[in-house]
This record gives sequence, C-alpha cells and structure tokens, in this order.
Amino acid sequence: MILNFSKLNTIFNNRSNLSEKYFFCFENLSVEIDLTELALKKLGTKISELRINQKLTKVQLAFEINTSESNLRRIEKGSVNVGFKTLFSISQALDVEIKELFDF
Repeated sequence: MILNFSKLNTIFNNRSNLSEKYFFCFENLSVEIDLTELALKKLGTKISELRINQKLTKVQLAFEINTSESNLRRIEKGSVNVGFKTLFSISQALDVEIKELFDF
C-alpha cells in the first residue's frame, strides 16, 4: 500500500498547527501524527546534515557543544526536545545562524 502524505506536508508547513495531533486512517490502519514530533525530527535531520557538511563527527560536535555523543544522537534523531541554549551552541559550533537550523 502506498500512502500519500502530501496533505500532511501542507498541514506541517502551516506552523500554527505544530502543537496539534492529527489522525489518519488508511483502510484498517490508524495513524496518530504529532506535528511537534515531526518538527523535532526535521530539526534533528537538519542538524545532522549541517554537521556532515562541516565534516564533523558526532563526537566532535558533542565536544564543541559540551554534551555527550549519545545526547547529540538523540537530538539528531528528533527524540529529545532541544532547549534554546543547546540550539544556540549547535549553531555556533556549526558556524551558521540559528535560523538556518529551522530551514526545513
């Protein structure tokens, strides 16, 4: 079965809805999607892409932002809610403006 998430992308791009949950039903499959979790996953992916473009390992970036490699791994997976101080440290270590982290 192929699932079309184009409507989800439209909803996701409307950032005023980021704290809402949506339910989708595909035949007998029900899916609950929390748009906050999607945003965290996209943020983590963006951080990972920027880190790789800078040719930094997770260990190196974690050292630069004074956190553990395992915590950085969770950030890049989008499984942890990241605070502003951490995001600021990440942007400084990657030599990008903080707004670039949200360019997804």
